[in-house]
Amino acid sequence: MFYTLTPLILQKSGATLFNLSLLTANMWVVVIRIFFYHEQVDWLYYVSFSIVGVGLCIYSKNEKNSDRLQKPENGIFNTQYQLVHEQCTDSRVFTDKI
Repeated sequence: MFYTLTPLILQKSGATLFNLSLLTANMWVVVIRIFFYHEQVDWLYYVSFSIVGVGLCIYSKNEKNSDRLQKPENGIFNTQYQLVHEQCTDSRVFTDKI
């Protein structure tokens, strides 16, 4: 199931949300511990799990809203990583010196 859902989560939400959601993987260990081994879990686990869950919800909601706010300028989206003009000219200068 992990290998089936991983590409879907990465495509829909991105790597950051995927890595944050891996924090909830211990939930299955706790479920097995409670139901199969009949052991108790400390109350702090439930507090921490709920904080992680709320954080995931907040992050995914804010991520969707930030996508809607970005509008293209002159039909072209501003990308985060662009070559600086100096980097483009440096490669030509280097080849001219050879």
